[in-house]
Amino acid sequence: DEWEDVPFEATADAEDSERRFIPLTLLAQNRNHCVPTSVAMVIHSQGGEADPEKMFEEMGGMEGTALWRTREWLSEHGFRTIAVDLDVDVAKNLIRAGIPLIGSLHGPFDSHVDVLCGFDERLGVFFFRAPNHWSPGMAPQELTLERYETEGSLLAVIDERNTKAIALAEQ
Repeated sequence: DEWEDVPFEATADAEDSERRFIPLTLLAQNRNHCVPTSVAMVIHSQGGEADPEKMFEEMGGMEGTALWRTREWLSEHGFRTIAVDLDVDVAKNLIRAGIPLIGSLHGPFDSHVDVLCGFDERLGVFFFRAPNHWSPGMAPQELTLERYETEGSLLAVIDERNTKAIALAEQ
């Protein structure tokens, strides 16, 4: 078997393997602009337009951007923000529906967000994109979700007109 020496367990045969990846606009964050940059990437992936610099200013950003202000800004601009469970199947279903998810990372000295934008069943990984890096990263599915445990959920940002995706996120 050609995969016999691979140091991880493949979760599906190649023929049955599912891989999804939502392309995200290449935006690079300025200092302390991870929230508006990540939100802009998500908005762009749904066909919308958003300027992270303008968003940062409108959201009252200073040494970062408060998520409550982000939710308020999104609501005013026609988007729903829905907290979804840290569950592999929930995340995959939303990615299948074309909805990337924003995850919050908290450390002892700072916080950060990135965007969960794909998965590969065969490799058993999720793909994510940090707004301060050009290329996506990947990590085992369970480990990826553990990165967001301090927040307790992922955020789905969905255009209000996409009622099908909203219903899926609210399940």
